[in-house]
Amino acid sequence: MEYTEDQKRRFREEFASKRQTRVLATVLVLLCACLLVVLTPEFPPRGTDVLLVLIFGILLLMGVVYLVHTSRCPACGRLVGRPMRARFCDQCGIPLR
Repeated sequence: MEYTEDQKRRFREEFASKRQTRVLATVLVLLCACLLVVLTPEFPPRGTDVLLVLIFGILLLMGVVYLVHTSRCPACGRLVGRPMRARFCDQCGIPLR
């Protein structure tokens, strides 16, 4: 499908507006993953460790779901291969930067 220049500009702006939150979500996902590794040296965890592991596990899952949701092409809706460095959508070829 052929898009007008105005539509392409809006697609680029929409994808760029989510970049900062994607970076923050990636950092939080990595932090939660590291904390899960540190908090569970023994399995199964004991006492309050269970609650912490559960909280960090839920945060990790929420971060991954958010990243998948925001890493979609605004034109075709499919996942972009490398959303932090993507210049074009792999599927429809729309410029993202």
